[in-house]
Amino acid sequence: MGALAGFIVGYVLGTKAGPEALERLRRAWDDIRESDDFRDLVSSATGMAEQVVNRVSEGDGNIADRVRSAVAGETREAMRRRLRTVN
Repeated sequence: MGALAGFIVGYVLGTKAGPEALERLRRAWDDIRESDDFRDLVSSATGMAEQVVNRVSEGDGNIADRVRSAVAGETREAMRRRLRTVN
């Protein structure tokens, strides 16, 4: 699905703005992807997903309730960490 979306965006940009604009977009994406901020974001999201999976796999009960609870807990923790780094 992502490849299809990428193809569509590339096609539209390529036909409307020309190949130069498409190349600028590609370079901008490469710069973003290689930035420390983006890597930190990906790392944080991966860690959060792992913690959610671990919490969901523990205990008994409805899986949907466990997912909601785990995600809510991780979201609160992420916000607390973010606020501590800002202050």
